[in-house]
Amino acid sequence: MNAIDKNIRKLRKERKLSQEQLAERLHVTRQAVSSWETGKNQPDIEMLEAIAKAFDTDLYMILYGRKIDEESGASISKRKKYHLFAALICGAVVLAGVISWIILKDKVMELRRLYYNMVPFFIFYLLVRPVTFFAGGAGLMNLLGLLADFSIRRAWIRRTILFFSAGILLLYVVAVLSMFIPSFPMQPLRDYLNHMRFSYLPDYMASSPVVFLLSGLGMCLGTQDTLQHGGYFCIIRGRRKISASPAEKSQ
Repeated sequence: MNAIDKNIRKLRKERKLSQEQLAERLHVTRQAVSSWETGKNQPDIEMLEAIAKAFDTDLYMILYGRKIDEESGASISKRKKYHLFAALICGAVVLAGVISWIILKDKVMELRRLYYNMVPFFIFYLLVRPVTFFAGGAGLMNLLGLLADFSIRRAWIRRTILFFSAGILLLYVVAVLSMFIPSFPMQPLRDYLNHMRFSYLPDYMASSPVVFLLSGLGMCLGTQDTLQHGGYFCIIRGRRKISASPAEKSQ
């Protein structure tokens, strides 16, 4: 927003308007336009909207010198670095999960078959496997993010995807805990969950990799604007109304 004066001057010259002509369109004095372009004064939000309308552009162009759907070179570089880092982390988790299962699979099955020791099997089946597929989904989304910007601009869609994905994971965690902790969360609730066959839910979910793949994709889509573009996320949340474009206000 420190470049408002430069953006106004640049847009005025691109439209081949004099300060007097712009002042007439805005019903202000030429001195007011001059003070904006020299940085002595800044127009208020209503005047900023009027300036954007006079230039036939959006408020984002006046504030930041680009339209809301355009990315600067620095923003693109920052986004790609973020996706690359996240993809490497997710890839490391997937690789660790796959290698550990290949190395320890026979031993885990042997303990289960010969000694009826189910703990290692449950650890791999209910923990390592879901985490691996979840990281795979998130890693895939970040790899795609290196090719193009897949971030969701509408806040309510992003939040819906985020809450739905987080809800699936929370449901799975609660179901797993209800299997192994007799007093979780309390006996009447546990009895009700068992009556509704809730205790079988972890097995159903763990045997369906697509559940965790989609959760990984959803969590990535729901949080990437929060982590990459903190300022943009603040705009969507309405923390600074002056920074929102007319399109964002309609949301």
